[in-house]
Amino acid sequence: MQKTLNKPVSLEGFGFWRCDDVVVTLTPADPDTGVVFIRDDIPSAPKIPARLENRMTVERRTSLGIQNDGKTIVQVDMVEHLMAALFAAGITNCCVRVNSQELPALDGSALPYVDAINSVGTVEQPGERKRIRVTQSIRVGTDKSYLEVEPPKPEDLTSTICYELDYPHCSDIGKQVFSAEFVPDVLQKEIAPARTFATQDEAKVLQSAGLCQRVSPQNCLVFTGTGVLENQLRFPNECARHKVLDFTGDLYLGGIEWTGRFHGVGSGHALNCQLLEKLLQSVTRRQE
Repeated sequence: MQKTLNKPVSLEGFGFWRCDDVVVTLTPADPDTGVVFIRDDIPSAPKIPARLENRMTVERRTSLGIQNDGKTIVQVDMVEHLMAALFAAGITNCCVRVNSQELPALDGSALPYVDAINSVGTVEQPGERKRIRVTQSIRVGTDKSYLEVEPPKPEDLTSTICYELDYPHCSDIGKQVFSAEFVPDVLQKEIAPARTFATQDEAKVLQSAGLCQRVSPQNCLVFTGTGVLENQLRFPNECARHKVLDFTGDLYLGGIEWTGRFHGVGSGHALNCQLLEKLLQSVTRRQE
């Protein structure tokens, strides 16, 4: 069955990168709508379907936009945490109304979105949710940084992922591994709470460039080399879990619940979307 929210729910804060004040409201949508972003701060309230073909190439985050003659008409930034929360809640149809270019940073994780959705509940709708079993092995990336998927075993009912992270230049991140099954309970409790992170040097470079000016250690885990700045970890391998959170949100730009065995090593947004593109291409070839 497809699913939407029982009633609207709003969250507010400021954008992680641009730092503008922002309110985002998740509203119910009709069957087969998918996830659609609506920029209420623009008079025409343009819509941006959350699909891979609308992804824009922006570093360190996932942005969506509509272009015309090579010019960006409308854009919305940092959608990956919300997309992961919608997937975790099983939401297939939702209108996301936002009054700024960027979604709120909140605590740097998808947990506030998950809590907001759970606070209003969901309702089932007519129509089947799109589910596809992976039928071929696919790999993108290099020997040092890659993302791959293999077909599931006959008994597999959902996807699994094993993610490996290595930060040799930051000992308090170091090597981390996280494995998970893509089921609602795991997504909501073990992945959604994992927060975005940066080394202290990375944070200084971003802020010296005029970005993330309102971001604090309460919105982003900052690793100093000897520990986490003014915060505490929710999980020993929280950084690896956050990479899986980003992967979950990016993969949902396909609007499909995949069944396969995923494995990532040092991968990020770009490889997430490259793999999704190849998965979608494989489905198209099967249907021809």
